[in-house]
Amino acid sequence: MFDANLKNEMKALFGFILDAEDVEGIRDIVRTAQGYIEPCCDDEDCECHFNAVRLQIHEGTWAVHTGDASYDQDHRGFWGASSVEAHCDEETLDEIVMDLIDQALESAAQAA
Repeated sequence: MFDANLKNEMKALFGFILDAEDVEGIRDIVRTAQGYIEPCCDDEDCECHFNAVRLQIHEGTWAVHTGDASYDQDHRGFWGASSVEAHCDEETLDEIVMDLIDQALESAAQAA
């Protein structure tokens, strides 16, 4: 799933390596967040067609937060942020998950 360089970067910056089960767990939560979207209009550019998703990496664990970021109470660790559309395919979900992981790695690298 991840090449050796990415695994080494995760180990150095996160203190652990996300495995296939972790990635699938993150993907499942992003997919669930997609299911919470109930568009209130027909304008596909409207915010009601998206749900915010954030990956948090802290002390050897990860969590995915969804919805309005102003409700996040735990700001520790390293973060990646994106959004999921009401109607996106499996490939797009995979891209969102990888983007969240890449952003969390960038956050960790900046803090190092």
